[in-house]
Amino acid sequence: MKYAFLANASVGHTNFMISLAQKFIEKGENVVFYLPGVKNKLIRKLLDSPSLFIDEKLNKLKIPCKILKVSISQFLLSSKIKTKRGLKEVIFALKVFAKGGKHYTAVLEKEFNQNMPDCIIYDYTFFSAISISEKYKIPRIAVYHSGLPFVEYPIPPVGIKAKYNSLSLNEYNTIYKGFKQIDVSIKADYQKIANQKINTDFLLSPNSNFLNIISTIKEAEYPRTKLPDNVFFVGSGVSKKIKDRSNFIEKKGKKLIYISFGTVFNNRSDLFIKIIKSIEITDAIILVSAGGSYNKLSKCSFNDNVHIEKFVPQQKVLQNTDLFITHGGKNSINEALNIGVPMILFPFGGEQEYNANLIEYLGVGIRITEKEINKTTDRLGSLIEHILTNNDIQSKSRYLSELHENKEGSLTAYKIINDKLSREHEASLI
Repeated sequence: MKYAFLANASVGHTNFMISLAQKFIEKGENVVFYLPGVKNKLIRKLLDSPSLFIDEKLNKLKIPCKILKVSISQFLLSSKIKTKRGLKEVIFALKVFAKGGKHYTAVLEKEFNQNMPDCIIYDYTFFSAISISEKYKIPRIAVYHSGLPFVEYPIPPVGIKAKYNSLSLNEYNTIYKGFKQIDVSIKADYQKIANQKINTDFLLSPNSNFLNIISTIKEAEYPRTKLPDNVFFVGSGVSKKIKDRSNFIEKKGKKLIYISFGTVFNNRSDLFIKIIKSIEITDAIILVSAGGSYNKLSKCSFNDNVHIEKFVPQQKVLQNTDLFITHGGKNSINEALNIGVPMILFPFGGEQEYNANLIEYLGVGIRITEKEINKTTDRLGSLIEHILTNNDIQSKSRYLSELHENKEGSLTAYKIINDKLSREHEASLI
């Protein structure tokens, strides 16, 4: 069979998709991975965005890849995501994902007319996958990699600073109406693009009527009772089987605190500095993956126990980490949960609010705000001491890590997809 993988050009949106595409290729399947991007080397170098180099990772892994000429209007809009926070960031991100729908659908139509896939596997925010699959009646499989947008009281909606069961039903319904308006608006736009009715929500419920894959284990989510039977929790694409088991940094008998804000929000050099200055006197090794803040941080004068790197092999580092200070991106927390590393979370907005509250709900970390460390530098230090010495947090982290054992998300997803398509094919022959 021919499989088309479709995703937005974001590291967070593609990590699991890439591991899944690898698994399909290992099984001898025909795969092409499509994502928006820029081919011009000079422009890529000038923009220096990790999202523009995902194709290089695909090429290295020998996954056939085709770059879709990026929608200019979407690209210009996406550059402003970093300026948004909280619910505003969620709403703005949804507008970015929806932008360029007509452009990408037209580009994919041209591609598919030459090489029509039997099945589409897509990042659930790549909405053009919905319009084109509806138009050409191609089975589509949604992959959910982030904080789940599905509405189910009393689970806090994505982007809302609320804990589980903390909102009244009236408050919840008011928020729901706002998300419903966004969903209806996006759906109307894509129905025009497809020139036909689309019988699914885009956000409020799983947006494939065929099959939906969630890249985490059920135990690492809020308790959900209203999901349809075409939704499967498969586990993350993270593997504990790392070939190189050598340490990235020597701990020398000390604790290792690792700090990273992912690939999008790593330009917050001011927050990096506040965090480092408030904890550098601790008797621990502090490793910072600085990303876009590297040039500024590398010029700062920190204590000898602080190590600044532009990028690090995160999964390898986490194997040896005692505490992870993170923005709360889904890929980061999945990796930490998989390995059993407790967390302190600084959510900047969007799904990170949902993820940070989820980690507190699971009992394997604590969220903190920038305002809290502005008030007193002791706050972060006391949190670190609490987490490193708290038996309950440590045991819950180990428990969730054990649940991840032998749960290879990409392999499980492949088996579910293959089984579903086989049964559909057999039914069509009757």
